[in-house]
Amino acid sequence: MRPPRSRLLAAAVALGVVAAVAVTPSPAEGRTDLTRAQRVELASLKRDAVRLGGLLRRGVTDDAKELLAEVEARFAKLKEDAGGLEGERYAELIEEDLAEARTALEPGAAPIVEEPHPEITDMPADDAAMPAMSMNRDGGAMAGAATDGGGAGGLTFSKDVAPTLVNSCGRCHMNGQSRGGFSMNSYQELMDSGYVDTDDPEGGRMIRLMGQVEQPKMPPGNARIKRSQWENARDWAVAGAKLDKGDPGAPMRLLVPTEAQLLRAAMAKMSDEELAASRRERANELFKKALRRSTPSVVEVPAGESAATGGLILIGNVDESRLEQIAGWIKTDAARLAPLAGEDGLGGRGPLTVFVMKSRFDYQEFHAAAHGLFEVPANVTADATVPADGSDAYIALQDLRDDATRDDPGMRANVIFGLAEAAMQGRGGDVPSWLSAGLGPALAFEVDPQNPALRAMADQLPGALSRLSKPDDLLKNGTFAPEEMPAVGAALVSVLRSNGGDKKLGQLLDVMAAAAPAEEPAMMNNNMRRGGYRDRGDGGAAALWQVYGAAPAQLAARLAAAAR
Repeated sequence: MRPPRSRLLAAAVALGVVAAVAVTPSPAEGRTDLTRAQRVELASLKRDAVRLGGLLRRGVTDDAKELLAEVEARFAKLKEDAGGLEGERYAELIEEDLAEARTALEPGAAPIVEEPHPEITDMPADDAAMPAMSMNRDGGAMAGAATDGGGAGGLTFSKDVAPTLVNSCGRCHMNGQSRGGFSMNSYQELMDSGYVDTDDPEGGRMIRLMGQVEQPKMPPGNARIKRSQWENARDWAVAGAKLDKGDPGAPMRLLVPTEAQLLRAAMAKMSDEELAASRRERANELFKKALRRSTPSVVEVPAGESAATGGLILIGNVDESRLEQIAGWIKTDAARLAPLAGEDGLGGRGPLTVFVMKSRFDYQEFHAAAHGLFEVPANVTADATVPADGSDAYIALQDLRDDATRDDPGMRANVIFGLAEAAMQGRGGDVPSWLSAGLGPALAFEVDPQNPALRAMADQLPGALSRLSKPDDLLKNGTFAPEEMPAVGAALVSVLRSNGGDKKLGQLLDVMAAAAPAEEPAMMNNNMRRGGYRDRGDGGAAALWQVYGAAPAQLAARLAAAAR
């Protein structure tokens, strides 16, 4: 688990690091030659000047007078020590804030009304064109911990704030990243950071950075936040910064729909009958295209008999009785896989199509016709295609013998392999090779622990781990030989399932999908890449840390203990 640390210390470290970054100006921001300590003091004065305005807006005049005197004295000393602050933008803004405060504290003065900060006028309007984002998509009475609704004007964190933070800030401050010492992987981590302040009329430092009231401008570079997004974040924070739904410690990304989820919402406009008809038509087209000389057998199972798949359409060049036998296995195994399949089930909304080819040649012909894939890896006998838009969902199976051997896992295990692949693809995005290779075997081993092929696979684990010289490399691509990946992956899946079950494993799949949406067409599915085992990035290490609080070295130790 993640080691405990002081929340106060974490916030102090984060503020210190970001403040150091914030006060490093570009040549265009000023000509005064200030020391690092002087620039830190200037940034601190600007924050206190903003806080001064907040006190005046709330009518807390006694505290405002005391803070005004303190800021004025510190500001005068800084100017004297620096020999002047000409050309410093922060100094100009502080002068404006102090002058406004002096005027507001005069007898008979009108109260200060809340207006946008001058720099906020540079923010793009709601209809302005926005540059594309590079997003290839933990007791106590904590502020906002109650889930009793939203904030001002019906604003909610999940709908009005979290999407902006995930899409505009997540690349640098989520998924294991903590640029400037600031991390907000979850709502609770955000609140623990101290960057959101419900007592501050401007919502806290994060909101000021987003609104360009403080430097550095966030997000950096050419990325911009719309005025309405900034206003929503500010108003939500000022109204109490409440969490309207979900677990405060869960990854924030889970609150924001992925591209695949948005596309599925569009497909939801089709009726059940229309979607089923579309799947049926698509199944016949693919079969005729791949095996045009064969007459297909077809078996359909209504949704009421296979809820986890939304119904079944089985089609193949095998006997109808064989399809019925496979349908029975699928109904049982799909129900076991339901916690991993997401809210829409294994087939998304609508029936799951199952293609069954009686020979290896037919299996290869199917993939050549359906995907233009003329060479299927020899160890692949089951795969799945589940496009992100929900327009289709099917698994393709080579019919294997029923009695498993050391070299043939048998048809029951093959069915589970295909269903596991569909569950992973149905979550959207991409998964690391160890998970793609290991989920199906791990689940099949539960059904048939005496399966000779699966036992032979498991026997490879001790040898594979003996060659792991650096535990931190456990998840990295190339650490293990391709033929060892199913054994390592299945062992990893078993460890994870023993620490939270399938529900938590499904959460891991969601985080992976949110962090890295699919970058390739559905035809290039995870299973088909087993021959090359190409992984992106960290092999899922950041997502594993978010969901399980476990690092690769810790997982390696668990595997080594299990292999003894």
